[in-house]
Amino acid sequence: MAEIKIENVSKTYSSKEGTVQALKNVSLTIRSGEIYGIIGMSGAGKSTLTKALSGVINCDSGELFFDGKQVDLSNYSPAVARDLGIRVVHQELSLCKNLTVYENFYVEQSQSMKGGLGWRKKARQMAREALDNVFPGNDIDVNLGLEKLSIAQQQMVEIARATSDKNMKLMILDEPTSSLPMEQTEQLQDYLMKTAKEGMTYIYISHRLEELFEIGDRVSIMRDGQYIKTLNIKDTCRKELVDLMVG
Repeated sequence: MAEIKIENVSKTYSSKEGTVQALKNVSLTIRSGEIYGIIGMSGAGKSTLTKALSGVINCDSGELFFDGKQVDLSNYSPAVARDLGIRVVHQELSLCKNLTVYENFYVEQSQSMKGGLGWRKKARQMAREALDNVFPGNDIDVNLGLEKLSIAQQQMVEIARATSDKNMKLMILDEPTSSLPMEQTEQLQDYLMKTAKEGMTYIYISHRLEELFEIGDRVSIMRDGQYIKTLNIKDTCRKELVDLMVG
């Protein structure tokens, strides 16, 4: 279980062409055990916010609280985020394509497996269990090289690998169904709703609004790097969300 809160987070990028403020005093609170949607047009700041929450970038200002405790943003990094229990499924796959499916699981979870002669067996078992847990009935061979899988299958591996972390408390999913067929999309939705009821917390970033209406609890709208509004999914409609996104 995890609650995450950010207050007045800002991030500016500088280049020869000038400066762009990607985040402008953004404040959000994601409750424990909810599926929290974040939506916005291209350039709204969604990806920058994801990178900030996962420690990939350092913010210029703002505060972050995780389970009620303030996090030192001056030393915040992907390793610190992982220690807190934050995992990210990025829109761009982060798998090692020169490895097999199960080897990708080992690379991700090598510390918990502690190496040894039996690591291959452990990694195969972990990969098989994680895939079956999220996508029951799948036919992915965990011994295959990743490059032999379809894009949809690779996305399934990416998602399942993230769920295999037993220390995970919060998962950020950035367009997780962009390559998934309908059946696997529905399986993922079932998994998210089931585990959210058990206390897992999710941030769900998607341009597919119908998915948020299926599984979401609340949704926040961003525009031009700014927080606009948060609504209960059951109390809004597609037109209102689109109007808020485009202004």
